[in-house]
Parts: sequence; structure tokens; C-alpha cells
Amino acid sequence: RSELLMLSCIGVGMALFFVAPASESASAPSPRLGDMFAIASGVCFALVLLGMRSISRRDPTHTAAAIAWGNAFTAPLSFALMPIVGQSPVVGDGSTWLTILFLGTCQVGLAYALLVRAMPHVGAVQASLLLMIEPALNPLLAYFVHGERPHWLAVLGGVLIVGSVTASAVVSRRRLATPREEAQ
Repeated sequence: RSELLMLSCIGVGMALFFVAPASESASAPSPRLGDMFAIASGVCFALVLLGMRSISRRDPTHTAAAIAWGNAFTAPLSFALMPIVGQSPVVGDGSTWLTILFLGTCQVGLAYALLVRAMPHVGAVQASLLLMIEPALNPLLAYFVHGERPHWLAVLGGVLIVGSVTASAVVSRRRLATPREEAQ
């Protein structure tokens, strides 16, 4: 029951992001199209997590290879799809490349390394719950980096998601601690 309550709260929090009025900005020229891409991305990432969980159960060493190959195929596919969404490649300057290097190494590479290492030890639901924190904090990042003021519904949705994930972690930790204390 507690997991259903938590998932319901997360669902409501996610829905608040999509019902919040969105206005066009430099970083979001078509907010509703961005919402559709976000939904599709979330579904695809859920499939990635389920696949990683399945692979890690059979042979944990293959999980890292699957992630590496997936990323190797994603780069050329991204370039091929750029014209469809009205984009064209830009070379960028040194600062851009340093940012890409940092984000690729820390945000993506380190995150995947930790996720691959943890996947055999946690369930797919637990992993996905922890990974929901970053998108829920996105309105704050957009505010600090781009000066975009998030709608109060988006802020409420983020608070609901982070609060639900935190409450779930606390409840799970208490459940794990209780049998150990009784055994002693």
C-alpha cells in the first residue's frame, strides 16, 4: 500500500509538470512539443532500466557493454535525426567542448557507472525512483542557469516527487532495519 501511495504521489507530481502553463523561451521554443519528447524519453528510459535489470540478473558484466553500445549507436542516430527537429550541427568553442566533456564524464558517464554497479543490488522500481529526482529538480536548474521562473505547479510537482522518493527511502530503510534489530 505504501508503494502505491508513493507512486500515486509521484504520478500526481509528474502530471503537475504537464498541466502547468508553459510559455515559450529561448531554451523552450515549443514547450508542448518538449513535453511530448519528455514523455517519450521517460518511457524509453523506463525500458532501458528494465533491460539493464534483466541483463544484470543474467550477467552483470554485460550491463556496462549494453550501455556503451547504446551510447555508441545514439550519437550517429542523433545526428541523423537533427534535420527532423530543425537542428543543424554546431562546432562550438572551447568552453562548449569543456562543458560537454564535463557533463559527459560526470552527469552521464559517472551516473551510468554507478547505476550499472548498483543495478544487481536494487530493484528497477527503486532505481527509477532515485533517478526521478534529477528531472524533478529541473525547474530549479532552469531557474539558476537560464533565469526561467518555473510555474508554481511545476515547483509543487517537483516537491511532491522529491518528497515521495525521500519518504519511500525512509520507509524502506526502516523496514530493512526492523528485522535486523529483532534478530539481535
